[in-house]
Amino acid sequence: IHFGVQNPFWNGLNDFEEEFHATPLETLAALPQNAEGSVLLVIPYLEPTEADVAQLRVYLERGGVLILADDYGYGNTVLEGLGVSARFSDALLLDSLFNYRTAYFPLATNLEPSPLTTEVSSLALNYASALEGKGLSVVARSSPFSYLDLNNDGERNTSEPVGPFPVVGQIMVGKGHLILLADPSIFINTMLAAEDNRQFVQNLLGSVGPEPHLFIDKVHTP
Repeated sequence: IHFGVQNPFWNGLNDFEEEFHATPLETLAALPQNAEGSVLLVIPYLEPTEADVAQLRVYLERGGVLILADDYGYGNTVLEGLGVSARFSDALLLDSLFNYRTAYFPLATNLEPSPLTTEVSSLALNYASALEGKGLSVVARSSPFSYLDLNNDGERNTSEPVGPFPVVGQIMVGKGHLILLADPSIFINTMLAAEDNRQFVQNLLGSVGPEPHLFIDKVHTP
């Protein structure tokens, strides 16, 4: 299963779950009442209900950290329900110059000084999208040579927008912290070890505290 927490193969989250001691959730109702000091990773490939989004909002308002990692799923449904103006572009991000092995694995090397980017010089993405909209504090961007492949032909056309594009951003929601990643593949087994992805993930969790309680939403993955 893609993004499966027990999947030990290239597209699973097994390494992430074991290394960072994550707790898979079968229902969002199991989120802690005291959300402070906890992190929830949501990869919304299955459509969330209004009740799901309402639970995420309560989690944020109580001080939780929500990592919403999406490219072509239902991330915008979540953002709309949370009342956040930022969006995932739903367009494929390519970079023929700054990439990890292929243009479909663009690098994000334009990083803002932040606790999330400490000791991080580049992130390797995998069939990523981009972020757009206002109200977002951008943490990482793609290179100026990146572009959005709107017609999915694998080539840069003159009508297609060029970078840099935001790929990681953050915003406060209530007492909580919403972190947006335009590529959930950063967490899968093969990409966790690419470039500085592992350090970035460590920073994501470490920003909460020395021993954050990490949850993975299993409800909305395939």
